[in-house]
Amino acid sequence: MNDTPSMGDLFGGETAGGWLNMPRGDINAPQGADIAVLGIGSATPYPVGSYCHDAPDAIRAARSWPTILEQHDFDLFGVDPSDGILPDGVTAADFGNLDTVADAAPEVTESNRTMIRGAVTGLLDAGSVPFILGGDDSVPIPVLESYCGFDGGPISILQIDAHIDWRDDVGGETQVCRAICAALRKWRMWARSCSSARAASVRPAGVMFRRRWIMALLSTPCAI
Repeated sequence: MNDTPSMGDLFGGETAGGWLNMPRGDINAPQGADIAVLGIGSATPYPVGSYCHDAPDAIRAARSWPTILEQHDFDLFGVDPSDGILPDGVTAADFGNLDTVADAAPEVTESNRTMIRGAVTGLLDAGSVPFILGGDDSVPIPVLESYCGFDGGPISILQIDAHIDWRDDVGGETQVCRAICAALRKWRMWARSCSSARAASVRPAGVMFRRRWIMALLSTPCAI
């Protein structure tokens, strides 16, 4: 048992809602939320197994207390007074976690992906913007596949990550984020250190790196 006080204890204890103490929604009847938070622990785990299946609940536990939606966020609003985290007129709900299974067996992973595509498509059809709490590297693939035929316009992907994660497969598995990233046009904002990348991954077609721009920004003196 862990008796260590948390941020939630400091600001009022446990919450009855979901992430950021949002109202809870029903994924089987996803109506009425502009932003729909959904936890997905696994889709197609690496052959070694799923390494962060419980991450959605860990994210919720780290940032949930009774009054958090009512508090001012300087990252969002700066010094301009606000009435809370969500802009006026915007609604949000937490639809819980999908019941995916942390297993690399092919029949299990196909069921996971089907479940994810169905849930995210349902949120899109209801007019919500899905906000996914992952989860392993494979979760983005069925999430993005849910946008096939979506009439909301082209999709732009901004990836902020320490590693480029572009390989055709990992351990023989192609349904992981590293594989799908190689096929997407997107802005790449950061890369450092050593990862799973190989020489062929460093300059993939259609990807724009902005590492130097960010490094210049970070090295610019700021007035205090």
